[in-house]
Amino acid sequence: MNEGFTPASRRTDRDTSWAAASSMILGASTQRESISTALRLYGPMGRYEIAGITGLDPVACARRLAELVAQGICEVCADRAERTPSGRQGSVWEACA
Repeated sequence: MNEGFTPASRRTDRDTSWAAASSMILGASTQRESISTALRLYGPMGRYEIAGITGLDPVACARRLAELVAQGICEVCADRAERTPSGRQGSVWEACA
């Protein structure tokens, strides 16, 4: 599940930043797998619900969800919304068939 993903570093970053970004390739892959499994098992959810089930941070969920959408693994439900802790409306994602 990590095909097409490169470490998020800039050419001007220090070597330690490159090492940290490279170390996240496997971690991000594991996070994407956890999220896609949760969506398949539990149905459509927002990032805060996904975070509660997977134990991931909601910000990490948002990053991985964008990658999963790009891969065609999940999509945003146009007719559903999640109420975030701040009271705003948030997107809800579902696994693609």
